[in-house]
Order: sequence, then C-alpha cells, then structure tokens
Amino acid sequence: MKLYLDIASTTEIHQEVINSMNESYHLFYGNPSSVHSVGYEANKRIESARATLLKSANAKNHYLIFTSGGTESNNLAVLGVTNRHQKQTSHFLCSEIEHPSVIRVYDHLKHEKADVSYIPVTKQGVIDLKALHDMVSSNTHIISVMHVNNETGIVQPVKEIIDLVKKKSPKTLVHVDGVQAFGKINVDLVNVNADFYSISAHKIGGPRGVGALIVKNGVNLSPIMWGGGQENNVRSGTENTPGIIGFEKATLLRINNTAEHLVKIWEIRKELIEHIMSRLEGITMIEHDLSDYQFPGILTISIDNVKSEVILRMLSDNGIYISAGSACSSRKTTASHVLKAMKLNNAVMDGALRISFNETMTYDQITYFVQSLEQHVNQMRRMMKR
Repeated sequence: MKLYLDIASTTEIHQEVINSMNESYHLFYGNPSSVHSVGYEANKRIESARATLLKSANAKNHYLIFTSGGTESNNLAVLGVTNRHQKQTSHFLCSEIEHPSVIRVYDHLKHEKADVSYIPVTKQGVIDLKALHDMVSSNTHIISVMHVNNETGIVQPVKEIIDLVKKKSPKTLVHVDGVQAFGKINVDLVNVNADFYSISAHKIGGPRGVGALIVKNGVNLSPIMWGGGQENNVRSGTENTPGIIGFEKATLLRINNTAEHLVKIWEIRKELIEHIMSRLEGITMIEHDLSDYQFPGILTISIDNVKSEVILRMLSDNGIYISAGSACSSRKTTASHVLKAMKLNNAVMDGALRISFNETMTYDQITYFVQSLEQHVNQMRRMMKR
C-alpha cells in the first residue's frame, strides 16, 4: 500500500483540475496581453478566475495579483512596499515561526542594515500578543504573520493580531501568509482586515507554479521584477492561463466543502492519535490545547529515542511518505526554527514527525500507517540499546 501523508508540502492534482487545464490549452491559447480576439478571450478567462478567487476569500475590499506561487507572493508583499529609503528609516517585524520564504526576506532586509525584529511565540506556538504590542511602533512599516503554520498546524489569531497592530499603529501594513489556510479553513478578508494575503494552488489539489497575492485596495505595490507590465504593472510575465484556470477549479472544489471536510479531518486526527498513543510509548504531541488554534490536517508528534530522518527513510521503504518539518527545508540537518521558537528541547526536535492528510484518509490507512510506524520505532529502539 502506498500512503502519501505529506500534503502540507504539496498535493496530488485533482483530476477535474487536470481536465479543466487540458481544455484551456485548446480554448485559451492566446497571449492574454494581445489585442486580437484570441488574446481577449484568454484575458477574459483570467479575469473570471481572479473574481472567483477574490470571492472565495470574501475579499470585497481587495484586488489580486497572480504569481508563480507562495514564495513569490510572500516576497512581493514585503519587498513590493519596501524601497531603499524605507529600509534605512523603518522598522520591520515578522514572527519567529514564519515560512522560509518570509523569514529569509526579513533576514535579507536585516543584512541590508534595516531595523528588523522577530516576534516570539508562546510554548504552544501562538504569537505572544503582549510582546507584539510592545514591539509595534508608529515607525513599524510592515509585519508578517502566518495564518496556519506549515510545520505544526497552529492557527494564529490573525484578526486579533491585526486589530492590535492597527490600533497602535494604523499605518503599519500587515501581511498574512495564508498558503496553508486558503481552501482548508474559512478565510474571510472582510473579517480579517489584512493588507496582504498570500495563497498557492498546489496546496489544495491545484497545479504547481501558480499562486496569488491578495492586496487591500489603496495599497500600492512596486514590482520586484521588470518586463511587460502584466498584472497591473506589478508582476511582469505572460500569465500562466492554464495554471490560473486550474487554480480556480481547485479552489471551487475545496471552498464549497470546507466545513464538511474539516469535520471529517478532525475525526481522522482523533483516530490517528488514539491509534498512535495506544501502540507506542514516549510520544509527545506538538499541538495546541484549544481546537480553535489547531488545524487538524497537520499532526506533529515527537517520538522519544528516535531520529526522525531515520524513521522517514524506513517508512518510505514501506511506501509511506511523511515529513520531518517544512518540505522546503526538510533535506537540511539543522533543527526546525519553528520548534526552536516554541522552546522545545533537542530530544523532542530530533524525533519530530509531521503527518499531514486530508478528508480522504481511511481507517485501513490509519491502521497500516500506525502499525508500520510501531514496527520501525521498536526496531530502532532495539538497535539503540545494543
């Protein structure tokens, strides 16, 4: 049995998405910037997809820029509102648990002598709101926070965070990395008044290489790369029409069933935890105590006296695929910056495994996974006793 439990890194593309993209190659093959009718039809189709994505996030007060994915969207949000003068005179804030495509942008600004600070989190992985309040000032230019953490599934109280920031410094911009949230939990940008919200197609059964940055009306962006002036002169390059259409289809497939899927995923999570705890000793659950702060489709555990990278290889030999952390950096041997920020000890970080799944996981798959995990953990522990 092959079992893919790493959907937080990427998902299998949905067949209906493939069908819609294949059709688009024949129907909308024109360059959307061309003035002839074939180009116009392609452009019209892109605008329809743009409207669908905005509606899906209830982004009535926002516009949308298509990008190549979450990494570009995150870079564009921060660098697109940061000029040379602002680097020298402004304050920049991001949390300690951001995705590398965010935190390394702030590291880059710091390297260029900008005033950059990193917001601490609690031991349960939630941004320390008191620390944030103390750190924000009228000089703070932009803040980045992640809606759903890609390693732990911890859900940040983004509305509370944004309300706090705007009350203390109304001009401060807030960027939310919503790559792990969009299409998985309810995203309402009327309620969550973010200036920027990043999304990506391949996290929800869509194609790789396409994403978007949702931007609040009135917030102006400068390009971070130059060319033909597409996407309202912000993101140059011929639009990826099939990818955009695939993104729209994947979004519609997820958004219409979000609440139903979440109920099922919570049931699967509960079953997984019960099976793991009944069959294995020395397990630490890395999760929030309150369900409002936890996305159920990411289950992070740590196993005592076990090296996570060894277990990953053993499980892979059985056709079971999970992760030890963020897929963007999981090949590196350094400890997770997210788990470090949560002040977990080295032993817990060494044994940390991320299991990410959706509503399609079955009872038989749960049983197969936990039995395989138990077998390999016991084998490793016996070897370490020798």
